[in-house]
Amino acid sequence: MELQKHNPNQGVDLMNPDTFNQLQRAAKAFSSSTIVPKEYQGDQGLSNCIVAIDMALRMNLSPTMVMQNLYIVHGRPTWKAEFVISRLHSKYTDLDFEQDNQDGGRCRVVATKADGTKVSGTWVSMNLAKSEGWASRNGSKWKTMPEQMLMYRAATFFARIYAPELLNGVADQYEALDAPESYARESADIQRLNDLAADAVQVDQDNQDDDPPMTMAEALADDID
Repeated sequence: MELQKHNPNQGVDLMNPDTFNQLQRAAKAFSSSTIVPKEYQGDQGLSNCIVAIDMALRMNLSPTMVMQNLYIVHGRPTWKAEFVISRLHSKYTDLDFEQDNQDGGRCRVVATKADGTKVSGTWVSMNLAKSEGWASRNGSKWKTMPEQMLMYRAATFFARIYAPELLNGVADQYEALDAPESYARESADIQRLNDLAADAVQVDQDNQDDDPPMTMAEALADDID
């Protein structure tokens, strides 16, 4: 059985024992690596690997790429801002940023759709960042690198409208950091879900002691297939 998606929006069937067992073996191979982020390493990272692999299959990406570009904020996965921009460039070859000095400095993304239609994202300005409280947060990057933050947020706003499938419903890291209360409210529930996933993995491991763990090469080969 190959661990692969059957359509662009379908991940792993976690209710299928055979598929889940193969997913667990692949996750164990990744969790044993020392070059994946620490959130995915060891027994504590095993359930995170399962989530990352499922997301990778849904998005037709390498699990390694997903793991390297997910940033955990208040227990929730978010995309690194640079990853959002790289995903947009994979869809829009002429993607560009427009900037001017209105509203304290502002930025938006412009691009051309496959049918030739020109599209423009929402303007993101420093005045908006101040009114929304993004720039007043302790440690806010809006204070130290405002031009970069304008481009990051403009890219995410554009993706929300014109390429939501590239984000798979996941926020970018600075969106989460700029709205800590809304993300922190769900952190306890997410931790409970992570604990349940970890317990399920452990039970399945106990029942499959004779099944050897998948090697990294096997995991990557399955992903390529």
